Amino acid sequence: MSESPAISTAATDAINTPRPIPSAVRLLVGILCGVTLLTALAGAYWGLAGLWPRVAWPLVAFELVTILACVFGLLVARGKFAETPGLAILCVAGLIMTGGVLGWLGANKNHAGLDLKPFMLSRLGVAAVLYALAAAVEVWRSAPARKALAKSIAYALVFVGIVGAAYVYRNAPVMNTMNGWREGVRLAGLAIAAIIAVVGACGGVHLAVRAFTIAREPDSAA
Repeated sequence: MSESPAISTAATDAINTPRPIPSAVRLLVGILCGVTLLTALAGAYWGLAGLWPRVAWPLVAFELVTILACVFGLLVARGKFAETPGLAILCVAGLIMTGGVLGWLGANKNHAGLDLKPFMLSRLGVAAVLYALAAAVEVWRSAPARKALAKSIAYALVFVGIVGAAYVYRNAPVMNTMNGWREGVRLAGLAIAAIIAVVGACGGVHLAVRAFTIAREPDSAA
């Protein structure tokens, strides 16, 4: 006996109807974004006033990015963007991570005698927790979405591993110019590593977004 169109439509609507973010998740997102917003405001002020009139514009600019991300996160915590809550939290996490790392690098890792590394690491920690919350909100309900997210993490680990190795061995002999054929081998190796890192970064981002898309639209996994 075939299923009636009305029942089929109702079942489809039930699957696609956005589920509200659990109150505990909303509370934690609000706390994390609120605290990070305060640190970003302090960071922007320090970038402006720490060595006035020598303003650390890269630090200020990326702290503004973090401020906007936190405002967006607070809106998510208040129940906005309920159609795609997991993806919204994912975007907030990405902006906080980007703003923290690039602000730290743009300020040459310190400003006016203040070491900015603890602040950068705290932003990475906040981003990691938000990533986990984003996955908990949507991705864990779908096995295909979980599989896509696992692949995303694997790609991201490749990127992080290569970048981390480059940082750890930045003063190693292989990073210095060599003579003869060794220089060609060195450059080829660095080029291959860079290509793999880019593939890891792009693959990680693509598969993360795909995981949330599959969680929202199960038919897209086909």
